[in-house]
Amino acid sequence: MDKNEFISKSWDIRMVTHEYQTLKIEKGISQIKVGIIDSGVDRSHPGLNNVNKCISLIDSEPEVDLAGHGTMIAGQISGNGIIPGIAPEIEIISYKITNHKNQSKIPFFIEALESALNDGLSVLNMSFGFYLESDLEQNSQIEKLEMLFDELYKRDVICISSSGYKGEDSRHYPSSFENVLSCQGLNKSGEKVNSNISADFCLPTGDYDVNPIFDSNSTKEIEFVPVYLPIELSHNISKHTGLPLGYSFMSGESFSAAKLTGIVAVLRSCYYRKFHKILDNRSTIRLLEENSKIINGSYYPDLLKILNYINSIS
Repeated sequence: MDKNEFISKSWDIRMVTHEYQTLKIEKGISQIKVGIIDSGVDRSHPGLNNVNKCISLIDSEPEVDLAGHGTMIAGQISGNGIIPGIAPEIEIISYKITNHKNQSKIPFFIEALESALNDGLSVLNMSFGFYLESDLEQNSQIEKLEMLFDELYKRDVICISSSGYKGEDSRHYPSSFENVLSCQGLNKSGEKVNSNISADFCLPTGDYDVNPIFDSNSTKEIEFVPVYLPIELSHNISKHTGLPLGYSFMSGESFSAAKLTGIVAVLRSCYYRKFHKILDNRSTIRLLEENSKIINGSYYPDLLKILNYINSIS
């Protein structure tokens, strides 16, 4: 698959950016720092040269991305390779809390949030989540997490999380916290992939109920989205599928949170560029909600409309 054919399949980013029109208005600025709490980010990827700092909270593993998920998320937010991200010129700080098997522990999460408090972030992405059984130790950890999110909100950091896959009766963290914006995925037809959950926002992710097929002639492949992959993890995929090295196809709820993160980063970049200050959290959320269409109770933000509105303010 050649470069142009691969770009043509980035229907999700094209929808959010209005066929990349938003990139002509605002690509993001380095003053807007985005934190990603995940499996790390591959800083050696040629399309991710805006990753400023990587921190591993896992003693047994270095800060490199051995699972791939964090690199996928970073590409959606700020990639500047074959497929452009939504905010390709913002600055990324990576906090690694999941290992090569995508496993983690709540204390790693707490450490990452404590570190994020001191890094001058504008947006914090958590394209993951977990469910807990009730016990005293876990309740104490959840209370600590909630306190940290409350403090981040006070510092005007927008925290964004995917909303999981279970129904509304299940308590999903961190998306269920009051000061965290939750996100869920839409398929190519603009319908919610999982009608059993209800998040604050929804954005295109592809339909993860469709089996991944990499044949360029397959009609099913269109429900997947192009993603960045760590170079080391993509050699076999590239060899067997003909995809460009460092890229693949995937889908999942987590990509909705990545896209909202990119949208907020661009929104705040545009505002900062014009007014030389960070737009506060309450005003940021109001801008998102007022410039959205409603899809089954969730907001679908229109980035082009938001940018045009900011630039119209005198």
